[in-house]
Amino acid sequence: EKGKEIFMFTMGNGEKKALVTGAFHAREHITTKYILRCVEDYCYTAEKGSGYLDEFNIKDLLNEYTVYIIPCVNPDGLEIIRGRENAGNDVTIYDLSEYKANANGVDLNRNFPLAWEYIDNGITKPYTHFFKGYTTASESESKALITLCEENNFDFLLSIHIKGNLIYWGDNWKTENLPAYKSFAENIASRCSLAMTQPTEKPTNFGGGFENWFRHTYNRPGLCIELSPITNIVSPCDNKNYKNFNEFVKYEQTKFAIAAALAYQTP
Repeated sequence: EKGKEIFMFTMGNGEKKALVTGAFHAREHITTKYILRCVEDYCYTAEKGSGYLDEFNIKDLLNEYTVYIIPCVNPDGLEIIRGRENAGNDVTIYDLSEYKANANGVDLNRNFPLAWEYIDNGITKPYTHFFKGYTTASESESKALITLCEENNFDFLLSIHIKGNLIYWGDNWKTENLPAYKSFAENIASRCSLAMTQPTEKPTNFGGGFENWFRHTYNRPGLCIELSPITNIVSPCDNKNYKNFNEFVKYEQTKFAIAAALAYQTP
């Protein structure tokens, strides 16, 4: 919304396509480092290492897939939370360390056109988090992602978030594909020591979500992966979490998430 580019690059050269996104929420910008660290490790493994990351043949997987990587969906929000930009004048901020929104005070993961009209969380104006926007898909960031998905045939989406040590994989908007989505998510959860949620029941909690919109638009898996244990204290306005990065995101366990998704075979 402030005119910045949203950077994207690809990893691999296969015919199949997948999408991985990070930093939807400003306070979760450590997910950008997580994604870039994974890319570095995967590329090194494929090009200079053995080709294998534990049991995963990364070299073969990256010949099968092209992975579209967006490390930071919300660059304005990141700059705001680091004190280098200001949010719009009409945005109410109660705690900068809890800021999730973009420059307009819109929570991007509440802005997509899936059950958007049923979101009823009491937040009706631009705010630190949870404001869904005045209209669906109103934000430049949302529009860009929708266009990207329309122009590409992605097999799956991984949206990387930070708090919960679990995977959100389904909701009750439409249920016919839930078994397939659950199987896909279980494969990743078991490899990365993440918990599995139940399908999200209330539209207030899943409406407007990017991964939810992706699932129901394309009938393909779209996951929200929460890397960090719920007990962790997220300190997004300084470098505290980065100094303890490996333990904070449990990197030695969670680094396999993308590989497990790429390697998944339909039962």
